[in-house]
Amino acid sequence: MENLNFCIFGDSVGKGVVLSDTGRYASGSPDINSLTGRDDITLKNYSRFGFVTEKTLWLIEKCGDEIASSDAVFIEVGGNDCDFDWQSISETPDEEHLCKTPPALFEKIYTELLKKAKAFGKKVFALNLPPIVAARYFKNISQRAGVCAENVLKWLGSVETIYRYQEMYSIMVEKIARAVDVALIDIRSAFLSDHHYENFICEDGIHPNSKGYELIYKSVIEQYRAIEQE
Repeated sequence: MENLNFCIFGDSVGKGVVLSDTGRYASGSPDINSLTGRDDITLKNYSRFGFVTEKTLWLIEKCGDEIASSDAVFIEVGGNDCDFDWQSISETPDEEHLCKTPPALFEKIYTELLKKAKAFGKKVFALNLPPIVAARYFKNISQRAGVCAENVLKWLGSVETIYRYQEMYSIMVEKIARAVDVALIDIRSAFLSDHHYENFICEDGIHPNSKGYELIYKSVIEQYRAIEQE
């Protein structure tokens, strides 16, 4: 059986971060070899907590040798890009506020990121975003020191705006992947196909829990095999 070397670049979801019962963030990723029934897969994870597309692009440019020695590269990023400065919104809810990476800039950087990864001559796979649970994340935001939930909701208009805005970035990931001819791994549908997908998300509303990561890994493995057989 051929040894496989994979690498992944992304944010805390790519890194496998979960919110523990103690309220601290910890690793929750399953073992890829256990899930596949193989013992010859090496997964090098270059994901970092809090990373946005710009920082991920910077890291990919630094890791050329690592990418060149891999059989496939997986990109999972975008969830932090569509997040906002909730403290600022709380203080001035009547003003315009931009997310960390506004849509037009995200499209530009993410396109460059995928092209840069492809330039190393390796197979590149883009992952769309797992869904968030808007009510949980709004609660998370509201409990932060100095944040006025009423002001944040005034600016949002609806708690579900959080979900829809994040969904827009997931759609952009899919659109850009098609445009630059990069294979898409659809992890979002693996969650949404379950009527109670919130059972796979941590209490912070944004990170998958251990069961959620198992769902992600199984979905990635299944779709990777299908794409390789095409």
